[in-house]
Order: sequence, then C-alpha cells, then structure tokens
Amino acid sequence: MNTSKITETIIVVLTIIPILYLTYIYGSIPDQVPMHYNINGEVDRMGDKSELWLLPIFLNLLMYVMLKYLPQIDPKNKFSKMGDKWSHMRIAITLILTLISCGLIYISASGSSISDFEISWIYLLTGI
Repeated sequence: MNTSKITETIIVVLTIIPILYLTYIYGSIPDQVPMHYNINGEVDRMGDKSELWLLPIFLNLLMYVMLKYLPQIDPKNKFSKMGDKWSHMRIAITLILTLISCGLIYISASGSSISDFEISWIYLLTGI
C-alpha cells in the first residue's frame, strides 16, 4: 500500500472514531444532556441527546471533506508544492478534532459539571 492510501486510511479511521464511540454509548446516555457550559464549567443549556450527533457530523465529517478536497480548488496550486506536509497536517488536524469530539461526547454523556482539568484540556486542544 502506498503512502497516500495509508494516510487516507488513517484519516478515515480517525474521522469515524467519534461516530463509533457515540453509537456505542448512545443507549446509556440520558435523554437530556448538557449542551453548553459557561466559563465556570456549569451547565447553561440542556438539550436532547440526539443533538450529540451534530458534533461528529459537523466537526469531523465536514472537516474531512473540506481538507480532502481543498487542494483541488486551490487556484494557485500551492498545495502540490507542500508534498507530504499537507498529509501530515491533515492527520494532525483530524486527530485533534477526534480527541475534542470524543471528549465533548464523554463530558455531555456524563451529565455533570466539568472539572478544571476537563476545561484545561479542551482549551489546550482547541488552541493547538
């Protein structure tokens, strides 16, 4: 298998991990889950658990499509000059988004306020 197929396989697997994770725990999630937290980590909005599907769909799948086809719409053809750097960036971005998605699904499924540690790693991953 060549490098581009391996890279694409890694990215696809990372993209579907949050979907598989949510599918696995969906039955044990309460009907109402926290959907938004304030700066202190307290819940300010509750929502239906079906809203959790929006997270991996919009964050992971939409980003996968965008990162895959962005080089094809590049008018100045700068992506072709990047070589393997673009593939490595795609893997890194997908990994970070997968961690964020799974973490947010886990936090929402737990149904409680989030700790300072959880706030810190979300900020850290978002910053990266």
